[in-house]
Amino acid sequence: MENSKLLKVKNTGLVLENARVYTQGKMRRQALYVDTHVRSEPAKNAESMDCKGMWVLPGFIDAHVHFRVPGAEHKEDWKTGSMAAAHGGITTVMDMPNTHPSTTSLAGWEQKRAVAQRDSVVNYALHFGAAKDNFEEALKVPGLHSIKMYMGSSTGNLLVDSEPLWEKWFELCQRNNLVLVVHAEYEALIQDHSKSFTENHARVHSKIRDSEVETTALEKALALQARMGTKLHVAHVSSKEGLGLVREAKSNGRQVTCEVCPHHLFLTEKDTERLGNLAKMNPSLKGKEDVKALWKGLRDGTIDCVATDHAPHTLEEKSKPYSEAPSGVPGVETMLPLLLNAVHEEKISLERVVQCASKNPARIFGFEKKGALEEGCAADAGIVNPKKKWTVMGAQFYSKSKWTPFEGFKLTGAVTRTFVNGKEVFHD
Repeated sequence: MENSKLLKVKNTGLVLENARVYTQGKMRRQALYVDTHVRSEPAKNAESMDCKGMWVLPGFIDAHVHFRVPGAEHKEDWKTGSMAAAHGGITTVMDMPNTHPSTTSLAGWEQKRAVAQRDSVVNYALHFGAAKDNFEEALKVPGLHSIKMYMGSSTGNLLVDSEPLWEKWFELCQRNNLVLVVHAEYEALIQDHSKSFTENHARVHSKIRDSEVETTALEKALALQARMGTKLHVAHVSSKEGLGLVREAKSNGRQVTCEVCPHHLFLTEKDTERLGNLAKMNPSLKGKEDVKALWKGLRDGTIDCVATDHAPHTLEEKSKPYSEAPSGVPGVETMLPLLLNAVHEEKISLERVVQCASKNPARIFGFEKKGALEEGCAADAGIVNPKKKWTVMGAQFYSKSKWTPFEGFKLTGAVTRTFVNGKEVFHD
């Protein structure tokens, strides 16, 4: 976990007054004292801020973003991506390795880290990419938290579709106490299904990358985890059947965690008819019963995290024919608002939202003093107006991709300010 240079400045302290603060597992009416960290009493010369009517929540930790550096800065960069994250109440991001070139060497890691340190307005960590021959490079990276392995193809060229290689990565992560994050889609089935559906429209995406594609990869990953005891984190679980496999593994006390993305919670495959390629992502959107199962898993604790899989592309790229258009949708500016609206509609509790988007990611990836607003924790927070009603409009976003699959959604609840290490980085 690292902080941006932009945030390493002296902080005289702040008192957030008259708010409802989420701390120690519940909302409390109290003042919150911060400088770079949460304090038990105000610092000398601390300024006061009236937060009447507002909620103060721990900053969200997004364990799955693609800020496109290096190689695709026309889609996003660390400045625009981190500004977008701050706009969405996200104070820490974990960037994925499928860039151009991929983050699969110490040199590539250091190059990306230098850019993030210079440009990011939020805290960050970097996933390292599993390739076919870079095992030794992974062990050179200082302070590494996790390794990302693509069992199925997606953006970039980090596909690892060999079972002997999977086993080597599981073993390396187990031996070095690293979290192995898997993109669980089975490549052979993707290729086989692609031959069966020749229609050049995004509606076939959910048929090509169906639940069988996910469950087949998950069965293989979970079998390796059971044998080796590796810390396994399943990225963007998307199907009822896939979630069932994760639930079974977790019921046996194994070190398995998983995340869900907002687009798999708030959209279904039917939305592809309306959105076309704007709803093309990997894994694909699934059916109504899958969405229902994911919400149940989010409420009952089977799903540990909500993460965006923020994967921006230009509208020009998305406007190409289905077979040529890239997969992925932006998400850092809509995750918290969508979840706040779900709280407003009593679809989920605020407690579960904070657990899944703050507390649990910090625990899973080993970020000490993150994910909570308690004494000694980093002063990462979002100030939220829980009653503000607004309409989602991608043109107003900070991300370079000025579009969203949630265009036109009417929401209740919005981020008004975001603090990272006690510094205000976003003000509505």
